[in-house]
Amino acid sequence: MAKWHSNNRVLMSVFLSSVLGASITPLLADGMHSSHAQHGGDRTCCHHEEMVALPEGVKVPELSLLLFRDAVTGFNLHLNIRNFELESPEYAAVRHEELAQGHAHLFINGKKVKRLYGPYEHLPGNYFTTGENEIKVTLNSHDHASLTVNEKPLSATLKINTEQDDPVISHESTSPVSD
Repeated sequence: MAKWHSNNRVLMSVFLSSVLGASITPLLADGMHSSHAQHGGDRTCCHHEEMVALPEGVKVPELSLLLFRDAVTGFNLHLNIRNFELESPEYAAVRHEELAQGHAHLFINGKKVKRLYGPYEHLPGNYFTTGENEIKVTLNSHDHASLTVNEKPLSATLKINTEQDDPVISHESTSPVSD
């Protein structure tokens, strides 16, 4: 049933966008996650604050972030990931013995912006304030719990300044990609 509702939201967004001449996808985004819709849109539900230890015998995922200024607006983010299957929920049933799997959560200035299912993402300029901002990505299981190693969430963070030619001020990762 939830998939039917999600598909209808997408179709409704496409239809209304063509009629109104503007995208209404941001208006529908909060309802697109079926668990949020079932819980009245409450973002405190659905494991968003939960953490789960990486299973024994699974390679420790490595994560680093690269950021490039986009020619039109904002930035292009690249997730450099090793030992992690970054994938959409429909692949949750396909298990890998040695690799953790799931998706990433993107936070900008402490606010969760979206889920990431692939290594490349455009970040529009309107995601940022003028000056200093923080971009954080966490690796999450399919049930949205943050994956941890030694009780630390697997994450990477960039501090940037949108007014600088080279916007990256600093970067850190709890499990950086080794060369």
